[in-house]
Amino acid sequence: MTHLKPLFLAVALVFVADVASAQASRRPAAQQPAVENEVAALKRSLRELDDDPSLADLGAVERYRAHQAVDAAAAASARDREHALYLAETRVRIARTEAEAELARRQVAQLERERDRIVLQATRAEAERARREAEYLRLRSLAQQEEAERLRQLAEEDQTALGEATRRAEAARREAAQARRLAEARQREAELARREAELAAGLDADED
Repeated sequence: MTHLKPLFLAVALVFVADVASAQASRRPAAQQPAVENEVAALKRSLRELDDDPSLADLGAVERYRAHQAVDAAAAASARDREHALYLAETRVRIARTEAEAELARRQVAQLERERDRIVLQATRAEAERARREAEYLRLRSLAQQEEAERLRQLAEEDQTALGEATRRAEAARREAAQARRLAEARQREAELARREAELAAGLDADED
């Protein structure tokens, strides 16, 4: 039964089309101006679509088909006109829908390009900020290294000066000790000289 459904549907569509055609063929002549008005309305809708600057170059294929369908409806016989009008109305709606959909797609694409541009610009700004920060840290590290080297040199100079001062103090101490020993030796010599003088004086007094 399932494979018969498409066949039934096709038969039903043909039957509906035949009924619509039969009804159109029996339409009184007084209804013809109404049909012409419908065709004129469809042509006006297409002109409005063509004159819309935002949609003028969009949906060209469907717009061409809509123009063909409207022209076909205008030229259709009384028997086929109702069906042709239905197709024309459908084509006109499809043409506008496709044009608006294409406009929406273009706007979305434009927004995506703008988003990509903003993201790229932000990425470049972040990369530049990171580069500047890295350069600042590099210079700061270099300055710290130079300061550490300067302090090391000062410490070495201070250590050298301290060693020199220590050596000078030691030399002065040795010189002072030597001077003290020399003074003590001179004092002993003076004491011996005094004793010799006293002894010599005593000997002279005894001889007298």
